[in-house]
Amino acid sequence: MGDERVVILTTGSQGEPLAAMTRIAKGEHQVKIRQGDTVIFSANPIPGNTLAVVDTIDRLMMLGAKVIYGVTKAFTSPVTRPGKTTSSCSP
Repeated sequence: MGDERVVILTTGSQGEPLAAMTRIAKGEHQVKIRQGDTVIFSANPIPGNTLAVVDTIDRLMMLGAKVIYGVTKAFTSPVTRPGKTTSSCSP
């Protein structure tokens, strides 16, 4: 399967030091970011984690990733209920 068809879901949207995304950004994980990869942060930083999250995002960008993050870029998925379709996203 080509790389353009691979999706990896991982922990670390809050910049925790031992989380996979942080380790990927630091080059300390078996998953490697390449030029043109897309990384989506589906959560916004909780108070106190902002600097760690920004550092992780900066590192990913320096590795060549397109990083999608923030309230206006939040990943949304449709939630369907009988007779209704709504969207949910991080505030």
